[in-house]
Amino acid sequence: GYVAQGDLFCIDGVFTAAICKANSCSVPPVVKNSVDLESCVGSASGSTCPLQCQAGFFAVGGLVCILGQWTQASCQERYCETVPVVDHSSPLVHCAGIHSDGSCFVMCETGYVATHQPLKCELGQWVYSSAPTCVKAPCTVLPHVDHAAVSQDCVPTASGSACDAFECDPGYEAVGL
Repeated sequence: GYVAQGDLFCIDGVFTAAICKANSCSVPPVVKNSVDLESCVGSASGSTCPLQCQAGFFAVGGLVCILGQWTQASCQERYCETVPVVDHSSPLVHCAGIHSDGSCFVMCETGYVATHQPLKCELGQWVYSSAPTCVKAPCTVLPHVDHAAVSQDCVPTASGSACDAFECDPGYEAVGL
């Protein structure tokens, strides 16, 4: 922690003054996911060094040189603080505050289904390139039509599309299609 500064000389029966000075920090602090901290080398005891973190991380604690040693600080991954937006989804307020590498499941509005799940948070940002989307729900259950036969080929049928595999019994005709 301390280093002697000056020598004790005896001059006319009296020693000259010498002091013990607090050690400076001779090596840079080591903080995972921080930017280069080489500029901190040589900091005097009691001084601080600004901690800057890489993109997607935030500083926790401060760097202070104390008797030649750096105090502990860290760079933590950011949270996804914003509410993500996915067209035709229910409000996603439950997703705000998800930690990095976390995920959030998307619930779609009635009549829509999610293409895949979940929505991912990486380094404090929502990853929309691989995000689920809400698309119009296909028809997956055959309807009962009186006096007709509906083929299994109709399942699934995309929303807004017609199914031609529909045949009325003899004596009946299709109406309203």
